[in-house]
Amino acid sequence: MTDDRKASGIVAIENNRGAEFSIIPDATSLPEIKASGDSMERKGWIKLHRRILDSGFWKKSEYVHLWVLILLKANHTTTEFVFNGKTLKLLPGQFLTGRHSLSVDSTISPSKVERILKYLENEHQIEQQKTNKFRIITVKEWKKYQSVNGESGQQNGQQVDNKWTTTGQQSGHIQEVLKNDKNDKNDKKEKEGVIPIPLNNPEFLSAWEKWQAYRVEIRHKLTPITINSQLKKMAGWGSNKAIASIEYSIGNGWRGLFEAPDKEIIDEKPIKFDF
Repeated sequence: MTDDRKASGIVAIENNRGAEFSIIPDATSLPEIKASGDSMERKGWIKLHRRILDSGFWKKSEYVHLWVLILLKANHTTTEFVFNGKTLKLLPGQFLTGRHSLSVDSTISPSKVERILKYLENEHQIEQQKTNKFRIITVKEWKKYQSVNGESGQQNGQQVDNKWTTTGQQSGHIQEVLKNDKNDKNDKKEKEGVIPIPLNNPEFLSAWEKWQAYRVEIRHKLTPITINSQLKKMAGWGSNKAIASIEYSIGNGWRGLFEAPDKEIIDEKPIKFDF
């Protein structure tokens, strides 16, 4: 280690594994990541400032462990991956991962990983952009502490600055794509209808599926407006009357959903509790 590095309070940590960290997703397989340029550039060391000794989490070993892992996993070069048919770029200081991947690499439980990530986010150390398949973590002060400007000369420093000029734009682009994906899922959820709590049980869900199939069969498929209207109406009836009304309407060959008379309603079974 050079004297300059000692004076600056920077400690170099070797990262011999480079881009070879194992990646296990939160739910499904992560998108394939392709590095731009020589993969050897992603090997080497990171800088760890001695200011970490003054941080609020220094005496929490798992917090320090995960923070160092994040620094080691963060990209030093631009990488690309495909999501929803679009090529997205991850810039220096960003990486794609999942909490289970971080758990495997750190041996910290997934739930504890989630809590630590939330802490680091609240402390403005990182930013997280999440989907149900993966998350993108951005180290917020990457340029300040990991810039090679001090050792590689003005030209390399300018290259780093040029990359970071577009970081905000790139993050905004990623956020827009992820937001659109979330909106697509919300639109789908709205079309399918949200099952009210009083109706959220296996018996009603089975009857509701039967009702939707029946409407398709008679060539009058339920529209999103009708779905939400009928679910709201049946929630007021309660689960048993809703199920009876579905059977009653199908049995009479009706296109609409009509409230069943009391004689058609099967009494609720008593709930048994196991102590």
